[in-house]
Amino acid sequence: MKAWPYPRIVAHRGGGALAPENTLAAIDVGAKYGHTMIEFDAKLAQGGE
Repeated sequence: MKAWPYPRIVAHRGGGALAPENTLAAIDVGAKYGHTMIEFDAKLAQGGE
């Protein structure tokens, strides 16, 4: 069996309850605690940006 090629720890939406979801702050918190992958939601702003 091949080794699992993906990160074993995922920070859901960045850092969970430690920072606002889907923000750069959440990503920074996740990285600080050793997470090697993040999952977040991307949304378009009302102006389409």
